[in-house]
Amino acid sequence: MERLVDYQLNNTEVLEFQLQFFERVAEEIQCLKESNLELEKEVKDLKSLIEVHRAGDVQEDKYGLARRRKVNKWSSLENDTLRAGVEQYGVGRWKLILTSNQGIFGERTQVDLKDKWRNLI
Repeated sequence: MERLVDYQLNNTEVLEFQLQFFERVAEEIQCLKESNLELEKEVKDLKSLIEVHRAGDVQEDKYGLARRRKVNKWSSLENDTLRAGVEQYGVGRWKLILTSNQGIFGERTQVDLKDKWRNLI
C-alpha cells in the first residue's frame, strides 16, 4: 500500500512539474511572437528607408551624412492629377497613380502622393 501512495505522489509531482514546464514554454513562445512582430516592424521600416534612399529622397553630403531633398512645391496640374487618380483608382493606390502619371509627377514618390492627399482632404 505504501508503494502505491508513493507512486501516486511521484506521479502528481511529475504532472505538476510538466504543467509548470509547459506554462513556461507557452510564455517563451508568446515572448518570441512579440519579438518577431517587433523585428518585422523594424525590417519594414528599414525597407522603407532603403526604398526612399534609392528613390533619391536622401542625399549624402561630403561627410556621408544624410540630407533631405529640396522641397518642390506642388503645381495645380499635379494636384488635379492626384485628385483624378484617387477618383479613378481609389485612396491608397499611390503606386498605381504614380506610375500611370509619371510624366506629371516626375521625381515624386508614393509617400509624397499620400502626404499631399492627406493635406488636400
